[in-house]
Amino acid sequence: MIPEEWKTKSELVQELSALRRRVAEFERVTHSFKQKGDLLSERQSTRANPRVAKLLTRTETKVLFLILDGKSNKEIANELHRSVRTVEVHRSHIMHKLGVDNLVDLVKQAAAMGLVDLLVS
Repeated sequence: MIPEEWKTKSELVQELSALRRRVAEFERVTHSFKQKGDLLSERQSTRANPRVAKLLTRTETKVLFLILDGKSNKEIANELHRSVRTVEVHRSHIMHKLGVDNLVDLVKQAAAMGLVDLLVS
């Protein structure tokens, strides 16, 4: 009997294909933003991962790292001295720019970008 957390070869191949499509989409979106001039200046991008810094604003980058730390919208709002609604808008912009629809995909995308290490227990 195979434990539930184990995946078949075909499931892994499907996940890999999906991840490759997401990476290609991310690169397409990144290229699109570069053409539109929606990039941070080089001076602003020194603190964050360069791929993220070129895509997200400084505040969106802060919010992203707080999300990756497991903070709720309310906790992020308190920490950044912003309203919860403002944090929700930042979160929405981040997810749109990174081409994800939910928190799980956001974490996967951040891991693919090297922003977070996923430990499998």
